[in-house]
Amino acid sequence: MSDNRREYHQILNVSANATIAEIKTAFRRLARQYHPDLNPDNTQAQAQFREICEAYEMLLAQVQTNQSDRAPSPPPRHRDAYDYYIKGVQQGLRNAYSQAIASYTQALELRPQWVEAYLRRGEIYYRMGNDRAVLADCNQAIALDPNYAEVYYYLARARHRLGYAQSALEAYNRTLDLDPDNADAFYHRGVVQYDLGDRGGAIADIKTAAKLYQAQNDSSGQRLAQATLRQLKTGFSAQIQRRGYNLLHHSRQKISWIGRNLLLSLFNPGRGLAAVWEQIEPTEAIFLGLTWGAVAIAAFSFGAYGWRDQFNFAWFDAILAGCVPLASFVLLNAITRLLTGRGGSWESDIFLGGATVVPIGLLALASGFSPFLGMPIMIVLTTSMTSYTVLILYSGLTQISRISEAIAAFWTPVLLILVGWLSYTAWVSLFFSI
Repeated sequence: MSDNRREYHQILNVSANATIAEIKTAFRRLARQYHPDLNPDNTQAQAQFREICEAYEMLLAQVQTNQSDRAPSPPPRHRDAYDYYIKGVQQGLRNAYSQAIASYTQALELRPQWVEAYLRRGEIYYRMGNDRAVLADCNQAIALDPNYAEVYYYLARARHRLGYAQSALEAYNRTLDLDPDNADAFYHRGVVQYDLGDRGGAIADIKTAAKLYQAQNDSSGQRLAQATLRQLKTGFSAQIQRRGYNLLHHSRQKISWIGRNLLLSLFNPGRGLAAVWEQIEPTEAIFLGLTWGAVAIAAFSFGAYGWRDQFNFAWFDAILAGCVPLASFVLLNAITRLLTGRGGSWESDIFLGGATVVPIGLLALASGFSPFLGMPIMIVLTTSMTSYTVLILYSGLTQISRISEAIAAFWTPVLLILVGWLSYTAWVSLFFSI
């Protein structure tokens, strides 16, 4: 084992007592130099790149293990977790990503507080393109160690690839707060700032990255930064085309994301709603809840169009009346959460309120055209949509707001009655006003 350690130190050209920061600095410098993407026809450079990666992972794991071994009373099962970790490193180097994920997962089952294992599994997920899993692993690692720069770096990369440019920028800021010499973070933060429309900030960051690459003798990184700076100086029309493409691409992703989550929540209200809640961020929860609310309001308004022969109303009145159920659910969910002293937040109230009013809105849409649908169909729709509303509200109270089942069983019909009364009052006030 000692011979292998000596070889790994020689490969990275670091001392036998090198720290984690020194190992990472040496790895970044050498990895840039011998990366396969920059040496596509150089088999010797590609082989050396694999050796560099192996040496980096092995030395990093050894330092982490030595630090853990020096801690008081380390659990004896950590050694087994380390074996799975090394196995995951080796599988990752062979691009056996699924096997590497399984090995890292086994390591974490034995040692659930291992930040480095969460990071490396997240890195593999990033290579596989599973950005949601990257976010989950990075957030878990941050909960264990909020001062790990590399974790924020991968968190930012995944967020940016998902289209969350602003939150990616925040993660890059945190990365650079912890590691101000991270040239890669400066470079990619510059790319994010360009996507957000801050061309001046993008140029400044990429210039800083180029200087850091030069200071670190990373010629390939310096060339990349300089080439990107030249691209940023292209004409105005090229910038407009790029931003237009990004906007269209991100819009399609967002619409697809909303549709998948909507179907998952409606067709599986027992578990689907909680599953969606667990994998999204607070801002996404608000966005999704308001989007669902907008769908319900639109359905109610079009349903009201079918009642135009019986009532005299304007479109604004119908939209306003459609907003009442959503606002009522959000407010009453918050009151319930505060009275019971359970978990949750305004984000969860908006998320749950938006999901709950979707079947109500669809039923209102159908009722507006009930003469064409017929009584049997309306009975089926009323029964099914009412059941879905009850299931969504009850599941949300128990799984998202963390209210006990006994209290949720009592409050679910109470909330529905209160929302129904408020909606009826708004209906009468708007449509029967003299």
